[in-house]
Amino acid sequence: MMQTQPNSDTKCKDECRARLQEELIINCLKRYPNPNTQRVYKNALNSLFRFTQVLIFDLTSGNIEQWIDYLRNNGLKESTISAWLAAVSSLFNYLLDCQAKGYELGIVTNPVIAVERPTIARYNMIDALDWDQLRAYVKELYKRIETGPRKPIHFRDGGLNLLLILTGKRLNEIRLLRWGQIHLFQGKPKVQWNSEREYDKLDEIPQPAWVMIRAYLELSGRLPQMQTNDYIFVGLESPFNRQTNDYSNPLDERTIRSSIKSYADRANLKNITVKTLRHTYAALMADVGASPQVLRRQLGLASLSETRHYMYHLMNSVDHNRHWKTIAETLGLPSESDDPLKNPTANGSKKPKYLRLPRK
Repeated sequence: MMQTQPNSDTKCKDECRARLQEELIINCLKRYPNPNTQRVYKNALNSLFRFTQVLIFDLTSGNIEQWIDYLRNNGLKESTISAWLAAVSSLFNYLLDCQAKGYELGIVTNPVIAVERPTIARYNMIDALDWDQLRAYVKELYKRIETGPRKPIHFRDGGLNLLLILTGKRLNEIRLLRWGQIHLFQGKPKVQWNSEREYDKLDEIPQPAWVMIRAYLELSGRLPQMQTNDYIFVGLESPFNRQTNDYSNPLDERTIRSSIKSYADRANLKNITVKTLRHTYAALMADVGASPQVLRRQLGLASLSETRHYMYHLMNSVDHNRHWKTIAETLGLPSESDDPLKNPTANGSKKPKYLRLPRK
């Protein structure tokens, strides 16, 4: 007589439920077009299930509270915990929607509702520069080029910093920028950011940043050989890269953060990070009159469900390029395309426009 294995059925059932959970998470994340949102939510869910060792179908508010305590004990910021709780809540809401459509998942309620969320004073978290501080920071970008040797690295750092300041994009969107994402339309360079879903959503590259980028590519000798998949910002400091002419890897984050700190120290500014520049862009854009809708699009933030349809149509008619121009003009940056590699002037008595320091 064949013996039965009661644990075999249980193991098979658990494996099926685990595969179902994985599929549900993938489908839930697909609802968020922004890759940064997907990354944050995926990290949160991975952390939750790795800690609790419980499938979502059996997860309770008690499990989530234990997870929160674990995150706090490991030094996670309250703002991060709040964002991760939002990810878990979003997944449960998605599962409840699936059940409403007839799927039997055994989910009774969203357990995150019963969990006390961290109190976040969002506006107190924003650390942005004011106009005078930003002028001082930008002044150092140009001073490094004017007073030091004409090194490609200085133009590279200048172009990268100006992109951060004048577009508000996330670090990886700029750091991982490839040559094939840049297109010329009527003589103006435009970029297709990685966060955009439709190919026709192109933003004009701020002219001060483009002048720096072209100078950096020309001085480094890369411009004539640039291919579609080539990263624009690469590590020129590496002896290996220089000897092998291999620039297949993008500039690393550590080098960028070190560069930002260097310019900030020269401007006597403390605790300046990539996020500081992003927050500064948002604050100054609002100061020059950009609408919340324009800010949402340019910053790539998660959409508000009740305004998504309206904003989709609104964005087609908004000239968001005028706002970076306003910021650039207020900072005293050059507004036209000056070739930084040509002789500044005939008599040499006047500074070239691209090297003029931002005026107050």
